[in-house]
Amino acid sequence: MDNHKLDHLEALVRNRGKAGVAFSGGIDSTFLASVVNHVCQGDMVAFLADSRFQSKRDTAFAKDLAHRLGFALEVVSVDILQDSDVAANTDQRCYYCKKTLFAGIRAAGERLGISAFFHGVNLDDLSDTRPGIRAAEELGFEAPLAEAGLTKEHIRGAAKRLGLENWDRPSQSCLATRIPKGVMIEKGALDQVEEAEGVLLDMGFEVVRVRHRGATAWIETPKTDHPMILDRAEQIKAAFEPIGFEQVLLDLTHTR
Repeated sequence: MDNHKLDHLEALVRNRGKAGVAFSGGIDSTFLASVVNHVCQGDMVAFLADSRFQSKRDTAFAKDLAHRLGFALEVVSVDILQDSDVAANTDQRCYYCKKTLFAGIRAAGERLGISAFFHGVNLDDLSDTRPGIRAAEELGFEAPLAEAGLTKEHIRGAAKRLGLENWDRPSQSCLATRIPKGVMIEKGALDQVEEAEGVLLDMGFEVVRVRHRGATAWIETPKTDHPMILDRAEQIKAAFEPIGFEQVLLDLTHTR
């Protein structure tokens, strides 16, 4: 990343008063929070939204990471499934979800005197269909990474140079993405997905998605992991059955 982009990023967050950053533990929000914390000389709070859409494993990682990086951290608990628009799981789910999560963060931030709110959308994200970005904008969250022209590649490279431990950590997506659009999201299904993915992660697979299709689990992994998945098929099936999955399939069409 050229110095011009980093200078631009720092200029966007400088002299904004006490800053708040929506923080997930992913590399985009971690890099942004690190830059803001440096520029604001510690006058920054990282806000972690704790909802049923984030796995307990990812939440614990984010909390530990914030502690190791010296961020002031506020955890905002949100009962996301109480929002019927979110639970309905339409093609606008991300909009309603972000609206609910960021409203909770903003309310917590205002109580702490936060004057500027930032989130970690990067330039690449703007080319995708992401209704959640609109929700963040409506609630006054700025996206300085995107405004400074930073792509995911820029961010990972800069994060590596800064020594951020998660610079190459695979991107995570919320558990709600494992439920087919149009199917009501229920806590029980999310619990099944989280437990099944935990089984695979504990086996050493780093990038896994378990799509919930009723009593069937569809496993998505990188193509390079397919032989190992097949080698452990009986072990995986035996572990998934008590979770409630009667059938386990390996999806060959999504090779990541």
